Amino acid sequence: MYRYKHILVCLNLSQVDPTVLRYAGLLTRLAKSERAWCIHVVAKSNLPESFLKEYPQLSPDVDDMMQQQLAEVVENNLQGFEGTEKILRILQGDKLKELLAQIEDNSIDLTIVGRKKEQSGRDSLEKQLTRRAPCSVLVVPEGSAPRITSVLCAVDFTEFSKRALDKALLYCRHLELPTLHVAHYFDLPTGYHKAGLSADEFAAKLEPHIQQEFDEFLAKVDTGGVTVQRVLRRAGDVAKAIREEVKAVGADLLVLGSRGRSAAASVLLGTLPEKLIWTIEIPMLVAKEKGEGAGLLKLLRDSL
Repeated sequence: MYRYKHILVCLNLSQVDPTVLRYAGLLTRLAKSERAWCIHVVAKSNLPESFLKEYPQLSPDVDDMMQQQLAEVVENNLQGFEGTEKILRILQGDKLKELLAQIEDNSIDLTIVGRKKEQSGRDSLEKQLTRRAPCSVLVVPEGSAPRITSVLCAVDFTEFSKRALDKALLYCRHLELPTLHVAHYFDLPTGYHKAGLSADEFAAKLEPHIQQEFDEFLAKVDTGGVTVQRVLRRAGDVAKAIREEVKAVGADLLVLGSRGRSAAASVLLGTLPEKLIWTIEIPMLVAKEKGEGAGLLKLLRDSL
């Protein structure tokens, strides 16, 4: 897994950190990573400087206790490849802007971020990173076991989902998993009734054509000996269908593409990964090519 030479592990000194670090350890062993950057960003206070001078105890300064806490949680939970250099940093500033800068400055291949069990929100760090990071992002729900025994890859036949499929196959080959589950979901177009067919009749007519697209899509991929178990289903709610498929096949890793049909669009991400961030119960890898959308990323960073 040469793509993951440099891994960024996002920490926040909370109960989710051990889960994230254990999973990071698994991936450094698989990829024989050169460096793991363990980063905690302390948000700057929005209180006036004059007020903070009067009440300095309210200033979120980085102190020795915080440094020690970070060192201990990393030492106790990041059991990775012995050749991986661990780099620990506590930064101050806007969390997203600082992390994006670290990704760019340190040539990061994979960013790992945790998701607390009860966490939700439109502008969470996980969502913003999956949108804007110019590298693959792995979202790990709190409590996830550091293991990969079954992989599900959702595809939409775009070039971006082909890249996701390539990465999913790479995981399977390195873990010696014999099978990869690959799923595509379709729904009926608006106005299908104009064909004079019922919904079921229209779906029955449409499915062979989509199956042919599926065949052509898979024919472009070198499976490297991994058996592809395809899933083709009609679904109005794709996120719900994926969650059901995860349970049906016992998957403990979901892989999907950034959904964009251009480099710029991929940075903004489709709605499917964003819906799944809050509802999927297993780690989810949003697969991107390194540097994908880097031009738009600079504009986004400058606007933060």
